[in-house]
Amino acid sequence: MDLLWDGWVWVALAVPVLYALDAVLDVFFVGKSIYRNPVHATVLTGLFSGLVLLILIVDNSPHEKPNLLVLIAALVNGAVYLFHVYFYFRALFKLNDSSNLEVFLGFSVFLVPVLAFLFLNEKLIFNQYLGISIALAGVIILTIASIKRKSFVETLFPITGAVVLLSITFVIQDEIYQHVNFETGLKYFIIGKVMAALLLWLGTECKGVVASAKQFGPLFIFSQFLGVLAVVFVQRAINISPSISYVAAIETTTPLFIMLFSLVLFPFLSVDKSPNTAFGIIKEQLVKIPTKIIAFAFLLTGIIFITTPESISLTFN
Repeated sequence: MDLLWDGWVWVALAVPVLYALDAVLDVFFVGKSIYRNPVHATVLTGLFSGLVLLILIVDNSPHEKPNLLVLIAALVNGAVYLFHVYFYFRALFKLNDSSNLEVFLGFSVFLVPVLAFLFLNEKLIFNQYLGISIALAGVIILTIASIKRKSFVETLFPITGAVVLLSITFVIQDEIYQHVNFETGLKYFIIGKVMAALLLWLGTECKGVVASAKQFGPLFIFSQFLGVLAVVFVQRAINISPSISYVAAIETTTPLFIMLFSLVLFPFLSVDKSPNTAFGIIKEQLVKIPTKIIAFAFLLTGIIFITTPESISLTFN
């Protein structure tokens, strides 16, 4: 188990798998079900992150006392991450298609390396930049395949906000882990996220949050657990990976796993072609499969270039 937890590639690969499972479940909770509006969804997501704090307390893991600047940065970064979640749900309420939205989030594969270069002075070798470019081409192909004119216009602002904020959190958290260990950085990141959720809850007309969670039961709890676990794994990947750009590149495969999980689930659903039913929602994830397969080939090729740059460099030389 320690071998997997300390292997950055395996940890990073777990992230899109967990996010995909959570995203497939999220579309069932939007609108008439448990999530009433984007704020309601964001508050619930943020509050459930408190589970990590309970685990860290029970686990008695070693914690460092960070200096004030690092502590504030970690708390603020948790809050920034929560606002990325808010923008994500704003887009999801306009277009109940998690696969499409995860495609747009894939543009972080470009933005994260740019921010890392500007603010962390992170420089990669040619093959790694080539891999990022190939992965970006895959994201662009996916975007063209998934885009619908009306939905693109409606979701452009919120999903752009989600991409920018997500990329910023990667860069800030990478710097934080240069000063504190994983457990400490994760703890203050989650505290910041929970605090932001509480402030959002108290400062808005978001009522019945606890009652909503109880009402939907085990499936909702499981979905939230997956989301929390995904956050922990992405934090671990940022902490131990050679570069946050690698983590961002691997995360672009989330739509692939959404499509695979939807494909597995599809035969078990009752046929009802109306767009807001489970059948209609899952069917939406499976459109234009041939084009998506081509795009995923680009993504996976890019990831191979990124994660094994030395071997490829030797081959080319």
